[in-house]
Amino acid sequence: EDTAFARMYLQASLAFSEAPDNATFEALASVVERLPGASHQSRVGKWPFFTWLPFIAVPERHMMIRPSIARGFASILPFEIHYRSELDYSMYHLVVLMSERLKAIVADSELNLSRRPLDMIDMIDMQSFMWVVQRYFEPSALEKAD
Repeated sequence: EDTAFARMYLQASLAFSEAPDNATFEALASVVERLPGASHQSRVGKWPFFTWLPFIAVPERHMMIRPSIARGFASILPFEIHYRSELDYSMYHLVVLMSERLKAIVADSELNLSRRPLDMIDMIDMQSFMWVVQRYFEPSALEKAD
């Protein structure tokens, strides 16, 4: 219904997608912070909404952040992402670095049976891998496997 707001969101998302730096991050964060939520919510889920379009636009450079998955996997790897629920460029950059580190680990491991080089488009695979591994480390995971 709000075409002007939708255009602002799209422009800020595309700018961050193409040039992910602190300035474009803050511009997009400013738009996302003003998104209207449902009447029972104070705000829209910030991290998933913030990261969705950049991830779709340039998946070789960006990550879709689901906070529970990023935090859980960072504790398993281990990798300090300095988690904050607020949109924060430093944390976003650390999640991308963690994903790149994971990609390098997977590329050099027995998980990469064909020893094929993994490119950054595999960030989608890293996102899925984080989700699966994090779920496996949940206390009830072994009970569910039986």
